[in-house]
Amino acid sequence: MRRILMAALLSVVLGACAAAQMKIDSEQAPGAELGRLRTYGWLPNDSPKAAAVNELVAPLVDRQLQTKGYGRASDAPDFQVGSEIVVERSTQVSRIDVSTPGMPGYRAPGGAMMPQTITTTRELTEGTLIITVVDPRSKAPLWRGWAEAELNPKANPHDRAARLAEAVEKILAKFPSRQ
Repeated sequence: MRRILMAALLSVVLGACAAAQMKIDSEQAPGAELGRLRTYGWLPNDSPKAAAVNELVAPLVDRQLQTKGYGRASDAPDFQVGSEIVVERSTQVSRIDVSTPGMPGYRAPGGAMMPQTITTTRELTEGTLIITVVDPRSKAPLWRGWAEAELNPKANPHDRAARLAEAVEKILAKFPSRQ
């Protein structure tokens, strides 16, 4: 049950509609020598939430890293990979002045000028998928990439899966290739 719940959560995280923009960025730790890396493994994590996220993300990351020339190693990898999701909710308030040009508002009987505005509010849910590469010995981060997008909980499961795959591909496009 927990696995299904986390699968639904992650699919919603980056399951925004195709028209929504996905912001991709990354950072490399100062002095990190990514060119020496050849093999990778996954960071161990006992959290049920992290295990469910990794179950969905790991095959996508594995495919991208192997395409880039990295091999998966069960013992003594050169780097370890971890992933996580963050979901944030906010309210966006917009006020639009609809007064006629040259006439900043209207005058209430016997009162001051009052602007004519329309106020709208919109509930936003934004999700971030983060992929982190760490040194397996020191556990120090070497590289981190992330995708941020507004979420669309109404997207169908096929579109959500495609959006997640697109996010992983775009994030790891910023990670150096071995080839």
